[in-house]
Amino acid sequence: MDGILNNSKQMLEKAADEKLSSDRLILISYLAAISQFPKNLFDSLKLLSEANNIETAAERDKNYGYLSKCFRTDFEGSMISGALQVAVDDVNADPELLPNHKLIYTFNNTCGDEQQSTRFFMQHWAQGAKVFIGPEMNCRTEATMAAAQNLPIL
Repeated sequence: MDGILNNSKQMLEKAADEKLSSDRLILISYLAAISQFPKNLFDSLKLLSEANNIETAAERDKNYGYLSKCFRTDFEGSMISGALQVAVDDVNADPELLPNHKLIYTFNNTCGDEQQSTRFFMQHWAQGAKVFIGPEMNCRTEATMAAAQNLPIL
């Protein structure tokens, strides 16, 4: 995921520095939920294994939730992310597809959190995003905001 973030930042910086010659830029907002291991994975696994010894269900749930905050099996962003980069590169390489235009994108990992997703959506919109991909977990608010601006969301 760090590679995606770095590439996204590099594309934005390159666009700002060079203006990509005379091409007009189309900024794509990409919001996805990508599982991440906790930084202290071994401590988290120990805590999780100790959860079975805890008497109350509330304490057990708290420990499971701690491990799974941004680590879930239903996140599909990691499978989709590589395809976006390939698609952007392919479109930009063919001058017939979008003459005088170049695609760039900005990315944030929502971890499936609706408030984070909405905040990132608004940041990308303020940066000038004209196309929105995601978020994958819940998009009712983002779809309403995109529709209000007559902007596409996938």
